[in-house]
Amino acid sequence: MEQPWIDRAVSWFSPEAAFKRARYRAALEVLSSYDGARMGRSTEGWTTSRTDPNAAIGPDLDRLVQRSRDLTANDPHGARISSVIANSAVGTGITPQPATGDDATDKIISEEFKFWQEECDSEGQLDFWGLQHLAVRSIVESGASLSRRRQRRASDGLRVPYQIQLMEMDHIDRDKQESRGTAGHITQGVEFDQIGRRAAYWLFDRHPGSSGTLRSLSADYQSRRIPAEGVVHAYRKLRPGQVHGVPWLAPVMLRMRQLGDVDEAAVVKARIAACLALWVEQTEGPDSGLIGESKTEDGTGQRIETLRPGMIRYGKFGEKATVISPPRDEGYDAVYKKQQQMIAAGVDMFYAQLTGDLADVNYSSFRAGDRDFRSAIEVFRWAFIIPMMCRPWWRGFIDTLVLQSKIQAPLYGATWTPPAFMSVDPYKDAQADELRLGTGTGNLFESIAERGYDPRAFVAKIAEIKKLLDSLGLKFPWMEGTDNAATGNNEDPKTQASMHIGTGDGGQGKPNGRGHVL
Repeated sequence: MEQPWIDRAVSWFSPEAAFKRARYRAALEVLSSYDGARMGRSTEGWTTSRTDPNAAIGPDLDRLVQRSRDLTANDPHGARISSVIANSAVGTGITPQPATGDDATDKIISEEFKFWQEECDSEGQLDFWGLQHLAVRSIVESGASLSRRRQRRASDGLRVPYQIQLMEMDHIDRDKQESRGTAGHITQGVEFDQIGRRAAYWLFDRHPGSSGTLRSLSADYQSRRIPAEGVVHAYRKLRPGQVHGVPWLAPVMLRMRQLGDVDEAAVVKARIAACLALWVEQTEGPDSGLIGESKTEDGTGQRIETLRPGMIRYGKFGEKATVISPPRDEGYDAVYKKQQQMIAAGVDMFYAQLTGDLADVNYSSFRAGDRDFRSAIEVFRWAFIIPMMCRPWWRGFIDTLVLQSKIQAPLYGATWTPPAFMSVDPYKDAQADELRLGTGTGNLFESIAERGYDPRAFVAKIAEIKKLLDSLGLKFPWMEGTDNAATGNNEDPKTQASMHIGTGDGGQGKPNGRGHVL
């Protein structure tokens, strides 16, 4: 390895000092316990920093967001990642069930929620579950979801005068930085009090990228202080003290861009290979007959005759025809697939899920990959979506009911039920549930909840259905908990197994608060 310039300078003036420097450097290399901390040829060019998360994110966040949105809009992998994560994390909605400890209060809250969830969107287009899905897409694409809790007037005609206004995270004035000594500080548009709690957000009334208004001349582009209790800011918090989130595509966006370039080059080569391009010797002079359409190229005077899809160009007299054969892309598929696998790993997905390529996938391998993805989604739900977004929205709803005197106290207790994951093999899943229930290693409520249902509401609905069927004199094996041998029923055993725990849909159903459970 080449000697550093400072060592060469020292050796010129003092060979003894240079020798000591070399000995100490070698000793430090030997004493290093971690290969990743060693200095040498293998780590040359490895640039690192000791900045805190906000100093690391701040200068690059705008560019990361813009590039992430571009990839989501124009790159098939980016679009797929955004859709799969939002669909898996939220699906048709994470459903709340009041759990205040008082049945009468729970009943009132449930009844009011049926109305509020339909009109909670300040733009009047989405319901509670639609807002969740759009907010999670914003977290994936832009790094964060920003929303304001809006109290409405009685004259606005809402049964529950409270709505949610979704906004893009660009509304935060991230250039706002201020130290207030013992009173707190403002970091990238978020104000903190003296003990580190979020006290306020500095927001633009209009999106900074809005057209039609000169930003420098508009009062809309002067950020205003909004108390934190009226703002809901949700993102994946990956480092302590991190104020803003980064797009989900941040670790892989450069690789996605490069993969797009590789694919484009391969397509261009394929298009060229599909054409016949050659030089033709003129044997009868410049006025010889033409094969295709002809034109004169500007600046060269050369005549070009084109065929579809090939092209023939006429050279000088005496030249022979030469076929142009572009090189083939050897190993393209293997390289492309490997890069796709790395992109999938960078966003907590697996290859088949990212690409839809199931050619080399079997049940076991799919389940193994799907298990890791489900774990990542569960963490995303319970560590970020529910505590940082769903619960603050819910608290605003409960507070409004108190203001309306519909309930007496702000009781925020609720059970959140995410949608069930799609079953890879419903029959095997039903068998596993039956085994757990039979051996006492699981319980009915747990099995129902894993399918995305509220257990109490689900069991109540089962009882209602059974009562109706009894009144009509109809009997089914699942009603008595019997099997085919006992009833003489010849139904498919897969159907019977799926009904042992009362789902009847192999885990594919969706519970919701839209007035029904099944």
